Amino acid sequence: MTVEQPSFDKPLADDESSQQDDSLLLDENAYGIWVSWYDAEEVEYGQSADKFPPRILVFRSAVSDFLEREPLGSAVRAIDFGTAVYVEVGDGDQTVDLMGWVRKLRDFLREGDWMTFAVIAHGGRWVARSAEGQMPARIGDVHVMSFGPSEPFRKVMAAEAMAHDDEETGEPGWGVGLFVEVDALEAMNRKLKNAPTALCFGGACYYRVSA
Repeated sequence: MTVEQPSFDKPLADDESSQQDDSLLLDENAYGIWVSWYDAEEVEYGQSADKFPPRILVFRSAVSDFLEREPLGSAVRAIDFGTAVYVEVGDGDQTVDLMGWVRKLRDFLREGDWMTFAVIAHGGRWVARSAEGQMPARIGDVHVMSFGPSEPFRKVMAAEAMAHDDEETGEPGWGVGLFVEVDALEAMNRKLKNAPTALCFGGACYYRVSA
């Protein structure tokens, strides 16, 4: 069987490429929200192997219940990471105060004894207008989850990388709390009364707004 190879040596003309991009992908701003179970790894290694998976399922169920009971806006997308959830909403599509919503989610999870690390970030993203702008959901035996380029996602991942203590250097991590990225504060038109020292990493800066 002959497999046709993709051609990379004949790029589309600028006008043709632009028209195709405009029809398939939308460039817009969005907010990204990351909430993770902060001490999940400690709990995992501190319990027997049969006790940790049920705890993950309960965490997922709690997050799912909250997302259903407390709508964030329209066209909201979420990715489940088992011990964390990433939620993204287009700038202007939110129908509630984002900081208040995240605080509410953290309070709800705290009732289940989950300590959380949360981040709100803002930036550009590319959204597929139709299925043609995404990879197929299945390629052979590979299941594909297509999620376009997202600056908010990159920023929350950078913050998550700083959440925990560095085991090699001993440098303390940022710890449990709610952190808001500078661009997100500006986009929400929010100003902190007593702005703490900015924590910068990965090309973005963040403020801790609550423990």
